[in-house]
Amino acid sequence: MSTLKFNASKLEPTWTIPSKLEQTSEVVYIGNKEVAIAGVKAKKVLISKFDIERRSKIISRVLITRMPVANLIYIAKLKTIVCLLRDSTEILFLNRDLIVKQKLRCRFVPYTIDFDPTRYLLYIGGDFTTILIYSALNLKLVGRHKWKNPSSSIKSLRVIPKLNYLVMLCTYTYTLTLWRLNDHKRVDCAYISYSYASHYMLSFDPVSSMLALNTDENVTMYQITSKGFENENILSPYTKNEADFSNVMLISPIKCVIATTVFKSVWLWNVETGEVQNKINISDEIINGLTIAPLGKQLVVIVSDSINGNITILSMSKS
Repeated sequence: MSTLKFNASKLEPTWTIPSKLEQTSEVVYIGNKEVAIAGVKAKKVLISKFDIERRSKIISRVLITRMPVANLIYIAKLKTIVCLLRDSTEILFLNRDLIVKQKLRCRFVPYTIDFDPTRYLLYIGGDFTTILIYSALNLKLVGRHKWKNPSSSIKSLRVIPKLNYLVMLCTYTYTLTLWRLNDHKRVDCAYISYSYASHYMLSFDPVSSMLALNTDENVTMYQITSKGFENENILSPYTKNEADFSNVMLISPIKCVIATTVFKSVWLWNVETGEVQNKINISDEIINGLTIAPLGKQLVVIVSDSINGNITILSMSKS
């Protein structure tokens, strides 16, 4: 990544790839200059793969489910695309050819999943403040933990293998909590003073041990240490009425935090200074998908629209 060119201030919309899908999931980069996105067409749930260099669709497949895909997650180490379905207890696991390899039925509606590469474990969180732990190799349940508040839901979680921690974002209690994985003891808790954005997104960067959280009004960053949450830093847009963040991504090698808003814009901040490096307006309806990908000699930002399914590439201008 460090050898690729990236200048946040020069990013601009370069081209748009129409997926021709509605009610789309977030776009995800799956390697080899390809992205995947799922949505609905003619009352069928489909997942499609696109070549971002050739700007063309490679393949589409129908998913045998009545529920739209809420989230797509790509686990590069497993070469697996994970589909979390909307209002469904079922999780689908696909290969890069978009063929369903396995299915998993949870005891609750899952909202978030993360992969621990050191132990090859999947951590799944959702309703009733419950986390299920599965082997990523055979999808066998190896552990579970349920917290005491049944009214709360886990909307986003991230595994921090280096410190043997799990960080999770809960509704109702409005807390960001850090837990030890070995004994499930709480290490630290941060009470968020802002109402949460609709996507409840966390982004963790293992290189810098930094965590980013999007709220309705700001992006909040923390340093994760053995003591817990430290060095809180709040990144704000120019004015509050331009906020309502829907997704966030932290990329420390290029010293950048990227966030999308439901008001058709993409914001980029410098990690070290907290200064806004760029604000890019997109002509779509609601921007919810956010990923990055190598393309040519530069690193590009890719966003997607949850209404009409457009995939927009943001790259550096030639000037």
